[in-house]
Amino acid sequence: MLSTSAGARLTALLANAKPFVSSDKPSERGTLVVIPEGNLRLPLRLSLPVLTKRRWTSVAVLLTLTIALLGAAATPEARFNKLGHEMICTCGCTQILLECNHVGCPVSPVMIDELHTQLNPGGPDNLILNWFAAKYGATVLAAPMRGGFDDVAWITPLAVFFFATVGVAFLIRVWKLRGGTPATPAGTQPLNDALRAQIRRETEY
Repeated sequence: MLSTSAGARLTALLANAKPFVSSDKPSERGTLVVIPEGNLRLPLRLSLPVLTKRRWTSVAVLLTLTIALLGAAATPEARFNKLGHEMICTCGCTQILLECNHVGCPVSPVMIDELHTQLNPGGPDNLILNWFAAKYGATVLAAPMRGGFDDVAWITPLAVFFFATVGVAFLIRVWKLRGGTPATPAGTQPLNDALRAQIRRETEY
């Protein structure tokens, strides 16, 4: 569609058009429209919507190909490697499942076999991770999944360790403050009752 100003200019040009004769036959007569040089960019403006549609089509095709390539890249072997690095071996080594170097580890081979079994049906990754978390606990995950209970299961041990450390440090400080009795004016420590009684018994003879 033409804008109002472009339509007005085109109407004025048509009004000032001059007839010309290309042949002696009336049927071959036409109208000569002289377009000034400043209006030669009008056809380019009319072609812009077509170029925009083509660009959008190209972008849509590229996005479709990208999604298809990403889906093809998610092979069973790639998923096994990805999920195996998102879980921790529960033998106590606290290492990534596929990187557990515990000699004779009785846990990692079983978990790896279970991972292969869970990958065979082709279920989503979250479903497989939830299956392992339900069997071994939320701490089997190398990183907590988004969710209330999983966050609590990960945060609670850290919080307990932090507050326990702070509590022990506070108790040690209190014991040190209570154990330091003030010195006597002469600079000597006062004797306790047991030591006084022992001295009294030894000096009664």
